[in-house]
Amino acid sequence: MKIAIIVRSLTISGGVERQVAMLTREFAARGHEVTIYTYAYDPEHCFPGLIDSSRVKIPPPLARQPLNRFYRMSGIGSLLQEITERVKARSLAAIIDKDTDVLNAHEHGAVRVARYFKRRVPGTPAVLMLSDLHLSRWSLFDDPLFRPKPRSILQRSFARLKDGYENRYFIARHERIAVLNERTRGFIGKYLGRDATVVRSGVDVERFPYRKRPAIAGRRVNVLANAI
Repeated sequence: MKIAIIVRSLTISGGVERQVAMLTREFAARGHEVTIYTYAYDPEHCFPGLIDSSRVKIPPPLARQPLNRFYRMSGIGSLLQEITERVKARSLAAIIDKDTDVLNAHEHGAVRVARYFKRRVPGTPAVLMLSDLHLSRWSLFDDPLFRPKPRSILQRSFARLKDGYENRYFIARHERIAVLNERTRGFIGKYLGRDATVVRSGVDVERFPYRKRPAIAGRRVNVLANAI
């Protein structure tokens, strides 16, 4: 099978980048032909030695935007950003091989690409992996833990319209949505009206099997927590 993994950028050693790297290696080990399509790649800062650079394809750089100074303006900046994202998505979709069997986009930064590729090759199945949500109505920073500021009715209405637009024109081009946990699956259902499949992306349970241990009591325990 020929698989196109699509990600916005590979310029840091982060969680999404690690997921893409390991998924590519696993698919290749199983005999699939895998290519990573991204806007930017920095092999020195994105898990050096873990990603096969020969599998990475980048579109030609866009011409310098003469309207950059307007990007910070409310309203106009959002419109210009949307136009830029569409242009970038088209440029990335244009270099994906037409005989690709499956599109696999990671995160919202790559969500637009499937729409433009399917204009060239209708019917190609697409799977969207959303490890974190960046919806207008809910993202990580809307968690009560961060004590977000209440939104006005106008802000909530605009967020609803923006999510509806992205869902209809871009997210809907993916036949399946994958998430990391049931909580995110619930948000997908609530805000996008879509079902999602929970795909655990973490420790290899065959190499690190769970072993039941007796409860710890009567002594102090130090716990090490490791994030990305």
